[in-house]
Amino acid sequence: MIIQKAIRSQIGVVLLVVGLLLCLIVPFSELNMRYPNTDSGVFQYVGWRILNGQFPYKDVWDHKPPVVFYLNALAETFTPYSRWGIVGIEVLFFLISALLSYRLLQTIFNRYIAVLGLLIWLWFLNFFLQGGNITEEYALVFQFGMLALFLSAVCRSDWGWRSYAIGLLGGAAFSTKQTSTGIMLAIGIYVVGEALSRRQFRAMFTRGVAMAAGALTIPAAFMGLALAQGWFSAFIDATVVYNLAYSSSGSLRNSLSSMRFVLQTFLDMGWPLLLLSSLGLGLYVIQNVLSLISKRRSLPATAAPVAVDRGMQPVLMVAALGFGIDFVFATLARRGSAHYIVGLFPTATILAGYFLYQLNTALHRYFIKRQSLTALSWIIPTVLVITLCAVMFGRYTQIVTVYHSTYSYYSEVSDYIESHTAPTDTVLLLGTHTTLNLITRRTAPSRFVYQLPLLTSRLVDNSYASEARIEGFYDDLLTNKPRLIIDTTSQGLDSPDAFAVTSPRVIAKKQQLAAQYTPVGTITPNQWTIYQRLDSNSIP
Repeated sequence: MIIQKAIRSQIGVVLLVVGLLLCLIVPFSELNMRYPNTDSGVFQYVGWRILNGQFPYKDVWDHKPPVVFYLNALAETFTPYSRWGIVGIEVLFFLISALLSYRLLQTIFNRYIAVLGLLIWLWFLNFFLQGGNITEEYALVFQFGMLALFLSAVCRSDWGWRSYAIGLLGGAAFSTKQTSTGIMLAIGIYVVGEALSRRQFRAMFTRGVAMAAGALTIPAAFMGLALAQGWFSAFIDATVVYNLAYSSSGSLRNSLSSMRFVLQTFLDMGWPLLLLSSLGLGLYVIQNVLSLISKRRSLPATAAPVAVDRGMQPVLMVAALGFGIDFVFATLARRGSAHYIVGLFPTATILAGYFLYQLNTALHRYFIKRQSLTALSWIIPTVLVITLCAVMFGRYTQIVTVYHSTYSYYSEVSDYIESHTAPTDTVLLLGTHTTLNLITRRTAPSRFVYQLPLLTSRLVDNSYASEARIEGFYDDLLTNKPRLIIDTTSQGLDSPDAFAVTSPRVIAKKQQLAAQYTPVGTITPNQWTIYQRLDSNSIP
């Protein structure tokens, strides 16, 4: 009876989660989007090659941490030649994230705010996924998990194993997306600040060491695997050297431009979530400033919106710190992307929930003397949230339409590749369209399956695109002899401007390669030029 009652009491939440997950799945599933987007295509390609005995970074270059590659390899195991496997893994991660966030918000505030919070973050996630299978969405599980463990440790006054577990989840987040560690850093700052204020140095040391040990566990495991399999140096080169060059290149003006892009994107596609979280952050800051001025923990009801209880205060502090840190991390890349904002969702959801909690409580206090109007204290916040979600429904329908039409020209290109090459042939897509290697199951002739790290203007100072790396790329092509080279950059095989660094040796290799190929046509609508190796027949 108790179990049945619990199930009945949560049936609305279950239906809400299922409905929102369907909204997330439909746009980027094969029901609507035949081909994966650029990033997802790379991740799936790497997963496919892992199952065929190759190694990430060493045999297939990318600069993301390894978790996403092995998740895609797992999906490829279950559903080869299909994206349903990775969609299933995404649904599992979304479901766990939703349950964690609901439990977290229910514990901090109440069930009502938890339901509103679920509606907010799952709905607005639609506008930032950009086709799905992105690193930030998998990191959400670890971010919400860290917040849940932190709340448990604070409420129980028992850190114990939770310190290590928080660090472990932080390490998992780092191994999924390096910039998804703002919450772990915020918790660390809280631990240090709390211990110093109470002069509990031993507790600070114990918790700090446990968190650090947990944070190092998963990255150390991957480094051990890399050493054992011989791809450690390539791993460091891609995930450390390249990312440092990528994030540190450029001037202060470029940094401010990146921040402006992130803020503008948030305003454009998720302004209701940004509005609610900013109001929550503002209320929290004002309350604490007034509390500091009055030298009291919480203000009287006449001076403060609503007093913050013992369990809520630390989580709000971590959420406020984490929101700021994650925002800075989202702006580190000089080439901004909308999905970078997904890393802000856990902390933004808590801050938005805090504003709604304050609004609900204040309204309840106002209407409590008018019992017939008490329901308005619940109706008004609900209507507010539903209205904010509804005004973005037009944007959602646009996303579904765009995803349906995106990469529709891939069909023509993939048909050409399959009809003019054998499965054992290699094919180079000069540019960023690794997805075509994936869907045709034609391997790339170089570990630089896409060449953005080497092309002009990828980095402001081009510090990663060295002469040695570009020479290595051409050596791969001259050795592995791709049957087809499809130039999606409109630069041409012998163009001196295609790559970021040139030299007499690079030019010589470029001319040697160009002499072995001849243009055989173009593919519309983007006018990609197709080059075929001179010593190969048109149809294998």
